[in-house]
Amino acid sequence: MYFSDGAPDDGEEPRPLWNSLLEACWLLAALLPSLAVNLWARQPFEPFKAALLRTLVWSMAGIALLRGIALRRNLWRELSQPLLWPALALLAVQTLATLTAVDRGLSFWGSTERAQGWLTLSSTTLLFLLTAAYLQSRDQLDRLALALVAAAPPLVLLGLAQALGWSPLPLFTDARSPVYATLGRSNFLGAILALLAPLTLALLVNAPRRRRIWGALLLAGELAVLALTQARGAWLALAVAAGLWALGMLGPRIGPRWRRWLALAGGLAGVGTAAALVAVLATGAANAQGSTAARLTIWRATLHLIAERPLLGHGPEALGLLFPRVYPPELVYYEGRGVLVDRAHNFLLDTAVTTGLAGVLALGVLLALFFALGWRAAARATEPRTRALLAACLAAVGGNLAGTLVSFDVTATATTTALLMALAVALARLEVPTARPAGAPVASPRPMRRGALATLAVVAGVGVAVLLANIRPTLADAAALTADRFAAAGEWEGAIAAAERAVALAPQEPAYRRTLSWAHLQAVVQGDGTAAVNLPRAEAALLAARDLRPLDVQTWAALGELYGQWANGWDPARLAQANAAYAQAVTLAPNSAMLRTAWGMLELQGGRFSNAAAHFRRAVALDATDGRAWAHLGEAELAQGRVEEALAAFQEALHWEPELSAAHAGLAQCLLLQAPP
Repeated sequence: MYFSDGAPDDGEEPRPLWNSLLEACWLLAALLPSLAVNLWARQPFEPFKAALLRTLVWSMAGIALLRGIALRRNLWRELSQPLLWPALALLAVQTLATLTAVDRGLSFWGSTERAQGWLTLSSTTLLFLLTAAYLQSRDQLDRLALALVAAAPPLVLLGLAQALGWSPLPLFTDARSPVYATLGRSNFLGAILALLAPLTLALLVNAPRRRRIWGALLLAGELAVLALTQARGAWLALAVAAGLWALGMLGPRIGPRWRRWLALAGGLAGVGTAAALVAVLATGAANAQGSTAARLTIWRATLHLIAERPLLGHGPEALGLLFPRVYPPELVYYEGRGVLVDRAHNFLLDTAVTTGLAGVLALGVLLALFFALGWRAAARATEPRTRALLAACLAAVGGNLAGTLVSFDVTATATTTALLMALAVALARLEVPTARPAGAPVASPRPMRRGALATLAVVAGVGVAVLLANIRPTLADAAALTADRFAAAGEWEGAIAAAERAVALAPQEPAYRRTLSWAHLQAVVQGDGTAAVNLPRAEAALLAARDLRPLDVQTWAALGELYGQWANGWDPARLAQANAAYAQAVTLAPNSAMLRTAWGMLELQGGRFSNAAAHFRRAVALDATDGRAWAHLGEAELAQGRVEEALAAFQEALHWEPELSAAHAGLAQCLLLQAPP
C-alpha cells in the first residue's frame, strides 16, 4: 500500500464495521460523481451525479449517528477537527441564504439542469466534515487517494475515444470540443483532470519502480486529454497546481524567513488578481472577443444583481432565474441565441450573487485556514510520501480555485475538492497524532432494545430523505425524457401520460409542468386532441408552474404562447391574457429578442400586422443577426403595403441567413410589386 507499512493501526476502534461502512461511502463518492451518467433521463449528467452524492453523504451521516449511539460516543467530539467551525459557518450562511432566497424552492432543490441547491451544497460540506473526522488510518488515506485517481483511467480512455470520433455512450454535447467523457462538457472534464493530475503525480513519484510506468502513462493521458478539451480554465488550473506542487514539495527546505516572504507574495498575488478583475470589469469588453467577451459581459451584469442584495445574495441557483432581467443585449453576439446563463463563470461572483458577501467571507476563511493548515503540515512532514500527498492536495485545490475564476464547479469537481481537503486535514492530523490514554475505558454498547429503535429511526429517516429528494426526482427526469420521445414521434397521448408521471414524481419542479402543458397544446394543434379538454388542462399546468416559480420567464412565455394560439384558433377573448403573459415575460427579460419575436408571431398569425411589426422591429434592434426575425418583419410590413420597408427587411434576413426560403419568397414578391406595369 502507498502509506501502510504493514503494521496494525494503534487504537483500533471496536466494532470496525461502522468504520468500513463509512469508508465505503466516501470511496464511492470519490468515483461515482465523476463517472456516473443516467442514460434514461432528460438531464443525464448533473442531477444524477448530485443525487448519488447526496445519497452517499446522507448514508454516511446516518452511519455516523448509529455508530455514535452504538458505541456511546460524543458525536460533536467525533467531528472535531481544525476546520470544523469554518465549515459550519459556511453551511450556516448557505442555509440563511436559502431561507431568505428570492425563490426558496429553487434554492432548496436546485435546478433541473445543475441540481446545485442547498441540498447538494450542504451535502458537499457534510462530506468534507465526515470524511475529515473519520479518515484516521494510513491505510484509509491510501485507499482514498487511490480511489480518487481510479476515476481518471475511464475518463482518459473515453476522452481519447471521443477525440478519435467514437462515442461509446449515446451522449451529446454542444461544447466547442467533443471530448467530454462522462462530465457533459469539455471544460468540466478538463477541470476534473486538472484536479486529479497532482494526485496522480504524488502516487507516481513514490510508487515502486515497476509500477511507475503505469502511473506515467496515466499522467500523460490526463495531460493529453486535458489539452484536447481546449478548456483554458483547466489549463490555468494545471499551471497554478504545478507551481503550488513545487512549493509544497520544497516546504521543508524553505526557512521561516522565506516562508513569510512567500506568504506575503501569495497575499499580494491575491490582491492583484482581485484588482485586475475590478479593472477589467471597469474597462469592459470593448476589445475582447468570443468567450472572453462573453465572460466579461456576464461579470458586469452580475455585479448589478450582487448590488441589489449584497449581504446574503439571492439564494443558491438563483442566477439563472434573475439573469434575464439584466441580460446585456450584446451578449447574444458572443454566445448566440437561447443560451441559458445560470453561472457567472467566476467563483467569487457566483458565491456573492447566491450567498452574498457573507458567503464570500465564510468560504474565504475556510480556504485560507485550509491552505495554512496544509502548508504547515507539508513544511514539517518528515516522510517524503506524506509531503508529496499534502503537496498534491494543496496544488489540486489551489489550481481548481484558479480555474474557477473563469469557470465554475460542478458536482464532480466539488466532490473531489471536498475529499482532497478532507485528505489533507487527515494527513495534518496524523503528523501530530493524539494517542488514547493508557487504560482509557472503552464505552460499552447501548442496550439492544434502544439500539434497535435508534437504528430503525435513522434508517427510516435516511430512506425517506433519499426517496423524496433523490429517487423520485431521478424517476421524474426519466419520465420527462419518455415524454420528449413520445412528442418527437407525434404520440401525444403517450407524451401527456409520461409528463403527468414526471409531475406526480416531482411536483415541486415547474419544468415538468411546462412539458405537460406543451404536450396538451400540441395534442390539439398537431394531434386529435379536443380544444375544450386539452387547452384548459394545458392552462392549469402552466398556472401551477407559475405559482411555484413566479419569476421564471420561461413559464410566462409559455403562457403567452398558449393563450395566443388559443385566441387565434378558438377563443379571441384569450388575446388579452396572451398579451398580459408576454408583457410579464418581457418585464422579467427586457432584452430578450426571442421573446419579442414570439410575441410578434402571435400578432402576425392573428392578422394584427402593425403590432407584429412593432415587436419584430424591437427584436431586430436587440439582435440584428436574427434572419428569421427580419423575415417576419418583412411579412408584417408587406401585409401593411409597406413594400420598401419589407424589401429592406427581407434583404437583411438573407444577409444573415442566405438559405431562408421564406425570405427569398418575400423578396421576390416585393420585387414583383415594384416592377413597372
